Amino acid sequence: MVRPGAVTCDGLPATRVGTSASQTINGTPGPDVIQALGGNDLIRGLAGNDVVCGGSGNDRLFGGLGRGSLVR
Repeated sequence: MVRPGAVTCDGLPATRVGTSASQTINGTPGPDVIQALGGNDLIRGLAGNDVVCGGSGNDRLFGGLGRGSLVR
Protein backbone atom coordinates (compact mmCIF):
# COMPACT_ATOMS: atom_id res chain seq x y z
CA MET A 1 0.00 0.00 0.00
CA VAL A 2 1.27 3.44 -0.91
CA ARG A 3 0.98 5.88 1.95
CA PRO A 4 -0.81 9.19 1.26
CA GLY A 5 1.56 12.12 0.84
CA ALA A 6 4.25 9.94 -0.78
CA VAL A 7 2.44 10.31 -4.13
CA THR A 8 1.48 13.58 -5.82
CA CYS A 9 -1.39 14.66 -8.03
CA ASP A 10 -0.90 17.80 -10.13
CA GLY A 11 2.08 18.69 -7.90
CA LEU A 12 0.15 18.33 -4.62
CA PRO A 13 0.64 15.58 -2.00
CA ALA A 14 -2.15 13.02 -2.42
CA THR A 15 -4.53 12.52 0.51
CA ARG A 16 -6.12 9.41 -1.05
CA VAL A 17 -4.14 6.97 -3.18
CA GLY A 18 -5.40 4.02 -5.22
CA THR A 19 -3.61 0.80 -6.10
CA SER A 20 -2.69 -1.03 -9.30
CA ALA A 21 -6.10 -2.81 -9.20
CA SER A 22 -9.41 -1.52 -10.58
CA GLN A 23 -11.41 0.05 -7.78
CA THR A 24 -13.81 2.76 -6.64
CA ILE A 25 -12.13 5.63 -4.79
CA ASN A 26 -14.34 8.11 -2.95
CA GLY A 27 -13.26 11.44 -1.52
CA THR A 28 -14.52 12.99 1.68
CA PRO A 29 -16.84 15.92 2.42
CA GLY A 30 -13.74 18.15 2.62
CA PRO A 31 -10.98 18.93 0.11
CA ASP A 32 -9.13 15.91 -1.28
CA VAL A 33 -6.17 15.25 -3.55
CA ILE A 34 -6.82 11.85 -5.14
CA GLN A 35 -4.33 9.87 -7.26
CA ALA A 36 -5.79 6.71 -8.81
CA LEU A 37 -2.60 4.92 -10.00
CA GLY A 38 -3.31 1.77 -12.11
CA GLY A 39 -6.47 -0.12 -13.02
CA ASN A 40 -9.78 0.98 -14.50
CA ASP A 41 -11.01 3.12 -11.62
CA LEU A 42 -14.14 5.03 -10.72
CA ILE A 43 -13.08 8.15 -8.78
CA ARG A 44 -15.57 10.46 -7.06
CA GLY A 45 -14.29 13.59 -5.38
CA LEU A 46 -17.63 14.17 -3.59
CA ALA A 47 -17.89 17.57 -1.84
CA GLY A 48 -15.01 19.96 -1.23
CA ASN A 49 -12.48 21.55 -3.54
CA ASP A 50 -10.80 18.43 -4.90
CA VAL A 51 -7.95 17.65 -7.26
CA VAL A 52 -8.50 14.25 -8.89
CA CYS A 53 -5.83 12.51 -11.02
CA GLY A 54 -6.47 9.40 -13.05
CA GLY A 55 -3.71 6.89 -13.57
CA SER A 56 -2.98 4.26 -16.17
CA GLY A 57 -6.09 2.42 -17.31
CA ASN A 58 -9.52 3.70 -18.33
CA ASP A 59 -10.59 5.79 -15.36
CA ARG A 60 -13.88 7.63 -14.84
CA LEU A 61 -13.42 10.86 -12.86
CA PHE A 62 -16.20 12.82 -11.17
CA GLY A 63 -15.48 15.98 -9.20
CA GLY A 64 -18.77 16.34 -7.28
CA LEU A 65 -19.82 19.47 -5.40
CA GLY A 66 -17.32 22.26 -4.83
CA ARG A 67 -14.60 23.61 -7.09
CA GLY A 68 -12.36 20.86 -8.29
CA SER A 69 -9.80 19.93 -10.92
CA LEU A 70 -9.84 16.72 -12.94
CA VAL A 71 -6.41 15.77 -14.29
CA ARG A 72 -5.82 12.82 -16.58
